[in-house]
Amino acid sequence: MSSPLDDWRPSEPHIWYKCDDGSTTNARTPSLALIYWHGRNLPQEPLPEPIEVCKVYVGKPVPGPYHPALLTLVIAACERRWNQAPDMNLLAEIRNIEKAQKAGECPEGVGSFDRVVEYLQEGHPFVVRYEWACLDILRWLRDHGDIVELEVALDMPPRPSV
Repeated sequence: MSSPLDDWRPSEPHIWYKCDDGSTTNARTPSLALIYWHGRNLPQEPLPEPIEVCKVYVGKPVPGPYHPALLTLVIAACERRWNQAPDMNLLAEIRNIEKAQKAGECPEGVGSFDRVVEYLQEGHPFVVRYEWACLDILRWLRDHGDIVELEVALDMPPRPSV
């Protein structure tokens, strides 16, 4: 059953998408939108029977923004579900981003969602590259995956040259 809030979109810069099951997501950055997509696509473990009253059941952890494995896990989820992945140029960019992370180019404190927004607005080259890669994956998911609508209401800094 749908809710009146299903198609709600915030007025501030955001990314909004709707999946083929009718669920919707709002996020402040492409990386956060991709984290939400990845979290909802993890295989769910069944709840035990009988369910205990007042007990909290927690799902598997999802890597946060700029976790070195996030983009690789998202690509693996695409391959698992649709037996295909984004094009080779995007995969090469993801490998370059992962190498840059290992080389220490990822800015301090970028694991915080607020810091991601700040670094993106400041145009930090690593963050801008990462967010563009996440946006490219979201667009690929719209074209080949389970995202049926994608609205990007962000002023993304220009894509940095590599």
